[in-house]
Amino acid sequence: MSIETAQKLIEKLGGTEKSKEIIKNCPKDCTVYREAIGNIVIKEIPIGVIATALAVLGVRNEQA
Repeated sequence: MSIETAQKLIEKLGGTEKSKEIIKNCPKDCTVYREAIGNIVIKEIPIGVIATALAVLGVRNEQA
């Protein structure tokens, strides 16, 4: 993943802190982050991709 792609992904998720929160609060068996309005999923991103983007940007994160 390029730095530019990582930056765009993290920005779309609400920034570095929000992305770290997503990973931190994800249960151990969680593999996908989803945002939905009612029954309609508006965002679906694999947790591993979020973690990779943070790593590419040199951000440390801790999973709960």
